[in-house]
Amino acid sequence: MNTTLIILSLGIALLVIVAFPRLRHKKTDGAAPPAFPEHGQKLATMGDIEKSPLALWLLDQACAQTGTDLRNDPLALTRIAEAAAKAQLKIQTSGTAEISLPFLTADVTGIKHVAVKITHEQASALRKL
Repeated sequence: MNTTLIILSLGIALLVIVAFPRLRHKKTDGAAPPAFPEHGQKLATMGDIEKSPLALWLLDQACAQTGTDLRNDPLALTRIAEAAAKAQLKIQTSGTAEISLPFLTADVTGIKHVAVKITHEQASALRKL
Protein backbone atom coordinates (compact mmCIF):
# COMPACT_ATOMS: atom_id res chain seq x y z
CA MET A 1 0.00 0.00 0.00
CA ASN A 2 2.89 2.37 0.69
CA THR A 3 4.29 1.90 -2.83
CA THR A 4 0.89 2.74 -4.34
CA LEU A 5 0.75 5.94 -2.31
CA ILE A 6 4.30 6.85 -3.32
CA ILE A 7 3.59 6.24 -7.01
CA LEU A 8 0.39 8.29 -6.81
CA SER A 9 2.24 11.13 -5.08
CA LEU A 10 4.98 11.09 -7.72
CA GLY A 11 2.39 11.17 -10.49
CA ILE A 12 0.67 14.20 -8.95
CA ALA A 13 4.01 15.94 -8.41
CA LEU A 14 4.97 15.33 -12.04
CA LEU A 15 1.64 16.73 -13.19
CA VAL A 16 2.13 19.86 -11.09
CA ILE A 17 5.67 20.37 -12.37
CA VAL A 18 4.94 19.75 -16.06
CA ALA A 19 1.36 20.75 -16.80
CA PHE A 20 0.51 23.64 -14.52
CA PRO A 21 3.34 26.00 -15.47
CA ARG A 22 2.33 25.59 -19.12
CA LEU A 23 -1.23 26.53 -18.31
CA ARG A 24 -0.19 29.60 -16.34
CA HIS A 25 2.28 31.12 -18.79
CA LYS A 26 0.60 31.89 -22.07
CA LYS A 27 2.80 32.34 -25.10
CA THR A 28 2.59 35.73 -26.77
CA ASP A 29 4.80 35.08 -29.76
CA GLY A 30 2.45 36.70 -32.26
CA ALA A 31 0.16 33.70 -32.41
CA ALA A 32 -3.44 34.24 -33.38
CA PRO A 33 -5.88 34.99 -30.58
CA PRO A 34 -8.05 32.16 -29.32
CA ALA A 35 -11.19 31.35 -31.30
CA PHE A 36 -13.40 32.08 -28.32
CA PRO A 37 -13.03 35.33 -26.41
CA GLU A 38 -11.48 35.10 -23.01
CA HIS A 39 -12.91 36.87 -20.00
CA GLY A 40 -12.88 40.62 -20.59
CA GLN A 41 -12.45 40.50 -24.39
CA LYS A 42 -15.14 42.13 -26.46
CA LEU A 43 -16.99 40.33 -29.20
CA ALA A 44 -16.79 41.62 -32.75
CA THR A 45 -19.61 43.65 -34.25
CA MET A 46 -20.64 44.38 -37.83
CA GLY A 47 -18.70 47.64 -37.50
CA ASP A 48 -15.52 45.63 -36.89
CA ILE A 49 -16.24 43.37 -39.87
CA GLU A 50 -16.93 46.29 -42.22
CA LYS A 51 -13.45 47.70 -41.56
CA SER A 52 -11.86 44.73 -43.33
CA PRO A 53 -12.82 43.85 -46.92
CA LEU A 54 -11.53 40.32 -46.37
CA ALA A 55 -13.67 39.87 -43.24
CA LEU A 56 -16.72 41.22 -45.07
CA TRP A 57 -16.09 38.82 -47.97
CA LEU A 58 -15.65 35.93 -45.53
CA LEU A 59 -18.92 36.86 -43.80
CA ASP A 60 -20.71 36.81 -47.16
CA GLN A 61 -19.19 33.41 -47.96
CA ALA A 62 -20.16 32.06 -44.54
CA CYS A 63 -23.74 33.30 -44.90
CA ALA A 64 -23.98 31.71 -48.34
CA GLN A 65 -22.50 28.36 -47.24
CA THR A 66 -24.52 28.05 -44.06
CA GLY A 67 -27.74 29.51 -45.38
CA THR A 68 -27.91 31.55 -42.18
CA ASP A 69 -27.66 35.30 -41.64
CA LEU A 70 -24.70 35.61 -39.27
CA ARG A 71 -24.74 39.42 -39.05
CA ASN A 72 -26.45 39.30 -35.63
CA ASP A 73 -24.31 36.51 -34.15
CA PRO A 74 -21.49 38.15 -32.13
CA LEU A 75 -19.53 34.92 -31.60
CA ALA A 76 -19.65 34.03 -35.30
CA LEU A 77 -18.58 37.59 -36.19
CA THR A 78 -15.67 37.34 -33.76
CA ARG A 79 -14.50 34.05 -35.24
CA ILE A 80 -14.86 35.45 -38.77
CA ALA A 81 -12.87 38.59 -37.90
CA GLU A 82 -10.08 36.50 -36.33
CA ALA A 83 -10.01 34.10 -39.28
CA ALA A 84 -9.82 37.01 -41.72
CA ALA A 85 -6.87 38.53 -39.83
CA LYS A 86 -5.06 35.18 -39.81
CA ALA A 87 -5.83 34.64 -43.49
CA GLN A 88 -4.48 38.10 -44.37
CA LEU A 89 -1.13 37.20 -42.83
CA LYS A 90 -1.12 33.81 -44.57
CA ILE A 91 -1.90 35.43 -47.94
CA GLN A 92 0.99 37.86 -47.53
CA THR A 93 3.45 35.06 -46.82
CA SER A 94 2.30 32.22 -49.07
CA GLY A 95 -0.03 33.83 -51.61
CA THR A 96 -3.07 31.76 -50.69
CA ALA A 97 -5.06 30.90 -47.59
CA GLU A 98 -7.49 28.16 -46.71
CA ILE A 99 -9.98 29.34 -44.14
CA SER A 100 -11.78 26.70 -42.13
CA LEU A 101 -14.37 27.58 -39.51
CA PRO A 102 -15.84 24.37 -38.13
CA PHE A 103 -18.91 24.62 -35.91
CA LEU A 104 -19.45 28.27 -36.83
CA THR A 105 -23.16 28.14 -36.10
CA ALA A 106 -26.07 25.75 -35.78
CA ASP A 107 -29.76 25.74 -36.50
CA VAL A 108 -32.58 23.20 -36.46
CA THR A 109 -31.02 21.36 -39.41
CA GLY A 110 -27.70 20.88 -37.62
CA ILE A 111 -24.19 22.24 -37.21
CA LYS A 112 -22.80 24.52 -39.91
CA HIS A 113 -19.17 24.58 -41.04
CA VAL A 114 -17.44 27.00 -43.41
CA ALA A 115 -14.42 26.28 -45.59
CA VAL A 116 -13.13 28.62 -48.30
CA LYS A 117 -9.91 29.27 -50.14
CA ILE A 118 -8.70 32.71 -51.21
CA THR A 119 -5.72 33.74 -53.30
CA HIS A 120 -3.63 36.88 -53.24
CA GLU A 121 -5.29 38.08 -56.46
CA GLN A 122 -8.78 37.67 -54.99
CA ALA A 123 -7.78 39.51 -51.81
CA SER A 124 -6.25 42.35 -53.85
CA ALA A 125 -9.46 42.66 -55.84
CA LEU A 126 -11.44 42.95 -52.59
CA ARG A 127 -9.31 45.91 -51.48
CA LYS A 128 -9.90 47.71 -54.77
CA LEU A 129 -13.71 47.54 -54.46
